[in-house]
Amino acid sequence: MSTFTNGTGTVNIDYSLLFDLRATPTLVITDTGTYSAQQTNVHITIKITRPDGIVRNPSEAADISGTSGSLSTFSYILPLASDDGEPIKGVYKIEYSFTVGSATAVTHTKTFDYQYTKIAVTLVEDLNEFTPLLKVKDTTASYTVTGYATNSISRQFTGNIAALSKTLHTQTNSATTTAAREYRLEETLNDGKFYDSLYNVSCAVTTNHTNSSYSWVTVKEIATKTITVDAYAVPTKAAMIDYFDSLRNLVESYDGSNKQLYDKYSADYEFVMSSFDHLVRRLDAGDSDDENTDIVKDIIAILRQDIPRTHTNLQISATSSDIYSSGVDWTSVSGIPTHSPFSTWTQSKSGDTWTINHELGKYPAVSVVDDDGNIIYGDVTYTSNNTVTVTFSAAVTGKAYLN
Repeated sequence: MSTFTNGTGTVNIDYSLLFDLRATPTLVITDTGTYSAQQTNVHITIKITRPDGIVRNPSEAADISGTSGSLSTFSYILPLASDDGEPIKGVYKIEYSFTVGSATAVTHTKTFDYQYTKIAVTLVEDLNEFTPLLKVKDTTASYTVTGYATNSISRQFTGNIAALSKTLHTQTNSATTTAAREYRLEETLNDGKFYDSLYNVSCAVTTNHTNSSYSWVTVKEIATKTITVDAYAVPTKAAMIDYFDSLRNLVESYDGSNKQLYDKYSADYEFVMSSFDHLVRRLDAGDSDDENTDIVKDIIAILRQDIPRTHTNLQISATSSDIYSSGVDWTSVSGIPTHSPFSTWTQSKSGDTWTINHELGKYPAVSVVDDDGNIIYGDVTYTSNNTVTVTFSAAVTGKAYLN
């Protein structure tokens, strides 16, 4: 620390550096000297040598001037690196010349090696269309920056539904708990209104960090992340059939033309079909716990990425997974595919080769269990849309399930 003295009193010259990254990256220099008595006609000039060697020379007039206790700050726009557009890292040298009136100036010099990695905010959607409850979560792993202590965090969520000209509530908090990181996609918080629509959600996190070695250096930044969220009403059983049939058509369309897509859609189709069969069996058995909803959410997650859907922009109502039980009057349902994905075939078989004439008119998913109910595996060959052969390494007895 340097000292300036005149007939009025003594000044212990000091200043702080703020790397303000919230808008145009700026270096803000603030006088923090201690004054034994008020000084007037203070005159401060500042020379900055950047990491790239370019020098910002002092102004002929004062860079900071006035009366102690009411001195302004000095701002300098930081140079940006060509590779990432962030402030140039490296050593900044600040030569801070302080005087009062025509007295001889005293220079206090500081150097600081600026190294700072900006925070990357991550957001994920958490959708439960059954309740319904739609949320976006801030899943940023850490707000800690190497070499700095975190002084404060302020998080602000905003959102809108452009198709409905709706602006969602604004949520601001400074906590880091799980609850503080969650944002409900409601127009008015807790009004229970969620829509089959496209949401736009942004999270702006303002942080203030102080350098661990130099308390006179702070960094402020705003890290922003925006995501879009497609929320849909829970599909009816008839709609689910259509989606499954569309997925099956994708499998068939890429058979022999694109192995990568064929394998992907085949795996997805097998997953949703076996999962839905499992769900219907649970419902028919009277199982009504949360696992039913989890199964449907997993199915919908696959369909969401594979099958285009159109938003209705209508409010989503609470729905029970019981709508997928087999106790449905199919005569009242229109638009069912010719070969229903829900058709199944079950039969007891024995031997090392099982030839199954299922008459389902499709390539069904095949599951085989032994007499004890344990899953067993064989080579499955689809000889036609209505016949499949399962070959084992030895003779076995059990049942085959096809859907």
